[in-house]
Amino acid sequence: PYNREKIMIAIQKAGKASDSSKVVEESEELAKNVEFILEKEFFRRGSIPSVEEIQDVGRKSMDAIGSVSL
Repeated sequence: PYNREKIMIAIQKAGKASDSSKVVEESEELAKNVEFILEKEFFRRGSIPSVEEIQDVGRKSMDAIGSVSL
């Protein structure tokens, strides 16, 4: 099942790997944003996103704050 904490940990790891303290600091907000997008694009339609789709949403969220390039 979906777990926001796992998303937050993955975002923190990506921030650390790219030396982006901004991503690490904002990981909780970014995880909430990922959750919002997943709800809008998948869960409301009764769809379950794949791991890759969740990763793509996470990447886009991090890119949106302009501090990570993966």
